[in-house]
Amino acid sequence: MRIAVVLGFLLLVGSAAGGSDVSRYQVEPGCQLEKELGYEVSVQDKHDEWQSDSRDGIGIEGPAPEYVVKFHATAGGKLKDLFELDLALTDANGTLLHVPLAIRSRYNKENQVDVRFLIKKDVINRAVLTIRCGGPPQGEASYAIRLGEVPVLNLPKKSLPKKSFTEAVAIAEQFLCGQKIDLSNGVLLRAEFRNYLRDERETPHWDITWGLDDQRVIASVLQDGSAKLIRAR
Repeated sequence: MRIAVVLGFLLLVGSAAGGSDVSRYQVEPGCQLEKELGYEVSVQDKHDEWQSDSRDGIGIEGPAPEYVVKFHATAGGKLKDLFELDLALTDANGTLLHVPLAIRSRYNKENQVDVRFLIKKDVINRAVLTIRCGGPPQGEASYAIRLGEVPVLNLPKKSLPKKSFTEAVAIAEQFLCGQKIDLSNGVLLRAEFRNYLRDERETPHWDITWGLDDQRVIASVLQDGSAKLIRAR
């Protein structure tokens, strides 16, 4: 099971409460402690995030006034007793906001924590995520992540297809024929060129979908003209 939270970021005045028996750690991006904790945190322009999640790469051009922050952690290792994820916003006068984003109790011990929220770009340097773990009798540990120090994800530059629609369909048909998939009675349902990909290991490619009897066949045609079968069901 997992906790999933989606928040709109509201600037409210709050106060922080804390205990005295707490071991506090500052986690720097890329440090050994970050690797040991095993969490994932990302910061991305809101418009870029929309565009990267769009199947056809359609989005709003230009920068947004907000970042999308995503956090994921598994309760294990140093985080096996994770019980809370907090967000704090401060200024020169002290704490403006201190709010829990996710709470994991002893009665409701989900092993995954997923949080997503928006934050204004002009305040991100004053925002801190804190992972809180442990408790009696071993004491509490808190791990602070300064969001302004997290590298911002940049949207890859848009690539133009090296194969035209007609060429891509012909390549896919020839490839599927070699896979013993007969398209003679099939219907071409969809063809799209994928520019913006969430997995950085992927490259831009055509996804071409046929309806064939009671199944759907999807082939990908890469920029170099090679092809692969994505799904046949």
